[in-house]
Amino acid sequence: MSSDDIILQPRTGQTVEAQPAPSSTVPLVLSHQRLQTAEELEAERPVWDDWVAQRYDGNPFLSLDWHLVWLKHFAAPPVEVHYIKVSDQDKPVAYFPLVLKRESFHGVKVRTLRYAGNMYSPINSPLFGVADAAPIFDYFVQHVLTTIPWHLFRGGNLPPEYPGPVELYQAFQKAGYASYLDEDRANWVYHNEGITAEEFYSHLGRRLRQDIRQSSSRLAKAGDFQFRLVTSDLTPKDVEDYKLAYNRSWRNSESYPAFHPELMEVMARRGVLRLGLFYLNQRPIATAMWLFRQGRGYAVKMAYDEAFEGFNPGKALMWMMVERLMKDDAMTFFDYLKGDHEWKKRWTNTRRTRSWLLAFQKGPTGKTLHFMDQRLLPWIRRNRFLDACKRKAGFWLQRRRARDGRTEGQ
Repeated sequence: MSSDDIILQPRTGQTVEAQPAPSSTVPLVLSHQRLQTAEELEAERPVWDDWVAQRYDGNPFLSLDWHLVWLKHFAAPPVEVHYIKVSDQDKPVAYFPLVLKRESFHGVKVRTLRYAGNMYSPINSPLFGVADAAPIFDYFVQHVLTTIPWHLFRGGNLPPEYPGPVELYQAFQKAGYASYLDEDRANWVYHNEGITAEEFYSHLGRRLRQDIRQSSSRLAKAGDFQFRLVTSDLTPKDVEDYKLAYNRSWRNSESYPAFHPELMEVMARRGVLRLGLFYLNQRPIATAMWLFRQGRGYAVKMAYDEAFEGFNPGKALMWMMVERLMKDDAMTFFDYLKGDHEWKKRWTNTRRTRSWLLAFQKGPTGKTLHFMDQRLLPWIRRNRFLDACKRKAGFWLQRRRARDGRTEGQ
């Protein structure tokens, strides 16, 4: 069955029959190993990096470097690291990067298993070194997940362009787990082989081109205006300038301010970083952090000093980043990552969707969560009085948690 034959199942409680995977001509002899430390993961680098380069378009958010930085900042105890290596006769065939932690589900704290990722992760995906992933997903659900004490499996930002969402859903269904697969948020990308930067610019809308010209002209007239593109030559000053522009922007302060600076340093050493900086009279006023591999650019962060909003520096910086990457790095594809924002349409030509997947453990806790998610809460939402009571209770509970948190911090 191809992915086109699968109906994404809405959360209605209906069951979609999973089709059996085609049998392999050569029997698989599968085993698995849990990888928990940076040293254990580093030992997998030759295989891991080769798969990302050959099978996943060199996507930097699936690279081992990305995972090692992410784990350092977001996987401290009590988070459990469950990076699973699946082998066929001792030859690696898949990696499942997972973390287990207690998370709130409809106000109830439960042990939640998910791909290693959070708000900073544009996509979440396992890695495969073989073409037919279905039998490996069956093994994963039937033999790996039974060894992990989870109640709820949550998968978000799952990229359908790579093996994973449909195959995992089918494996859950086949094994008798209550599970749901549906569309998640969308993202916008640009893909056009062989186009020049000048041709790309000519295809932009008239209003956008006008804004870019006006922004560049105003900045040039305002003083000593400079654009710097940083790659492997990243310096501590570049990182500080990025922080200055970001902290003076409209964006909220970072929950984990050390994450992106360390990511820059790691990706710069690999030649993957593309950091754009605008200076006006030697003051950093705008920044754009991109990652670049194999002709593909990924826009991670962009911000500008609000004091210079009238100069519209964001659009000028975006154009200069695209122009330089097309001319210097032969970029033919760029990705604006998470978010279905209106402004992204003006720069791109393709809208892609992401998937999310939810599965419930078969035990009492999982069955209770499934009943609450599919039966109890939908019934409460249909009752206006009960729904209002639920919302009010949730509001007061949040206030109490916030108050308790302030008290503990004093």
